[in-house]
Amino acid sequence: MYQVKVYHYREAIVKGDLEDEEVMVQSEVFKTRKAAKEWIENKVKYKKDVWRNYHKGDEESYVGYTTGHKWRHENSGEMCEEQYTYVLSKLKVK
Repeated sequence: MYQVKVYHYREAIVKGDLEDEEVMVQSEVFKTRKAAKEWIENKVKYKKDVWRNYHKGDEESYVGYTTGHKWRHENSGEMCEEQYTYVLSKLKVK
């Protein structure tokens, strides 16, 4: 069994300041690694700026893309960019 978690890195207003946050927006479970990879690839099929970091075996794999929306972090002053990240990992079944 394999699990895919989708994280959204976005801007957020925290105590009146424009900051960043990472939120898990979706979680899916698949019977095979191949089915999980196909689901991810269908989600990022027509996106620009897609990056992939697939690993073999039980290591976590990462796929993501940026949306192009940028903002300046008010406390640190660094530029942040909105992005989605798909994390593929093997579920540990007891």
